[in-house]
Amino acid sequence: MTCPLRGIDGRNPCGFLAALGALRLLSDHRRCEEPHLHWTGGAAGAMQPTLSFAAGKGEEQVASLIMEAHERRDLDAELGWERDLMKISSDQARNILLPLLTDAATLRAAQTVGACVVDVPRRRGAGVDRDRLTPYTPLRLIPRVGRARFLATAFSISRSVSKNQIRTALFGPWEYERANSMRWDPGAPPSLRAYSAEAPTHFGPLGVPGAVALATAGLSYFPLVATEGGKATCHGFSEPNARTLRWPLWSSPLEESATRLTLGIPAIYEEPRNDDLLARHGIFARVSARRERLGEDDQMLSWGDVEMIGAD
Repeated sequence: MTCPLRGIDGRNPCGFLAALGALRLLSDHRRCEEPHLHWTGGAAGAMQPTLSFAAGKGEEQVASLIMEAHERRDLDAELGWERDLMKISSDQARNILLPLLTDAATLRAAQTVGACVVDVPRRRGAGVDRDRLTPYTPLRLIPRVGRARFLATAFSISRSVSKNQIRTALFGPWEYERANSMRWDPGAPPSLRAYSAEAPTHFGPLGVPGAVALATAGLSYFPLVATEGGKATCHGFSEPNARTLRWPLWSSPLEESATRLTLGIPAIYEEPRNDDLLARHGIFARVSARRERLGEDDQMLSWGDVEMIGAD
C-alpha cells in the first residue's frame, strides 16, 4: 500500500531532504514495518515522493508515526553539541563523535554529527597547526555571522515542531511561518522589510517548520568524508568548491539501507552523465541545484533542474 507525500516536490532541496527524513523516522519507529520510498513525475513538472508499506496507512497515521519517532530522537546528541560559530578543532570533533559510536542507541546521533563535521588526518611536518578547525558540511548555508547558527537553528526548529506542521510538510500545502528555512528551500518568500512600516526586528526568515525538521533528520543520509588538503565533501557534491548539489530520483521502492547505497553512487554527480549506469540502478532523473550567493557570507540552494535519464 502506498502513501503519496503530496506536499513535497523533489525539485526543492528542502523537499528532497524532508522525504529522506520521513523515511528515516519511519524506519526508526518500532511499530512501523520497513517503509520504502520512491518518486514519480507529477503535475507541472513536480517530482512527488511516495512511501509504501506492507499494510495500508493513511495520511494521519503516517504523520502520527513520524511524529512519535521524532519525539524519541535524542536531539541533544544529534544537534545540541555545538552552539557557537561552529568553529571546533579536529580533537573536539573526535571527542564528540567517538562516544556516539560505542552504543547502538546513539547510532542516529553519530550519523547526524558525521553529516555535519569530519575529523581529517593531520599533516606531518613543521608549522602544522595541531588545533586547526574541522571541515563542515557544504549543506551549511546560513551565515556564519549574526545571530543565526546552523545547528542551534536546526535544534530549535526540531525541538518545537508540531504534528500539524509535520503533516503540512508531508501533504501540503506548505504554509510559510517565521522559521529559518536553513537556505534549503528556494520557495521560501523573501522578507520585504523595505516595503513595510514595521521595525526590522519584527521580521525574520520564513520557512516551513515541519519540512525543515524533517530535512534536518534527512541530513544523516549525507555523511561527510575527508578529502585531500584538509577539506571535506558529501554525497551529491563533486567539484572542489561544492557549488552544485545533485541528487537522484528513483522509480523502484527502496528501503532505508538501499536508499543510502543509491545516494552514494558516484555517477549521480559525475560528468559526463552515464545514463546506462544510472538506469541500471533504477534512477530515472537527476536533479541539480546551485548554491547561489546572496551576500558576502550568505548563500541558498536554487530550485533543482531535472535531467531525465535517457532523454535526448
